[in-house]
Amino acid sequence: MLIFPSECYETCPLTIIEAFGTGLAVVASNRGAMPSMVRDRDTGVLFTAGNSESLTEKVLELHHNPSMRRFVSRNARAEFERLYTRERHYEGLLRIYQAATEERNRS
Repeated sequence: MLIFPSECYETCPLTIIEAFGTGLAVVASNRGAMPSMVRDRDTGVLFTAGNSESLTEKVLELHHNPSMRRFVSRNARAEFERLYTRERHYEGLLRIYQAATEERNRS
């Protein structure tokens, strides 16, 4: 599992994307973009930012529950395939460029 205890308002942590890519379960704080990337008990688990007891509880929960860890890991990998592969990134960039070109042509 990846433990991502950041208390900062991260916007799109590459570390979480990389963990998803390898199928690692992610334990992340419920601050910044983390809750939009890590869905609690689906693609990872969230703990209360700044609360070490909450972090400990979530890490132990995943550690002692291998079936949950496998479930979350599979979902994390599926999320990577759905959103973060090279092909998905390329498709997203093309949509942005096409929209910008269309907007420019309308002006």
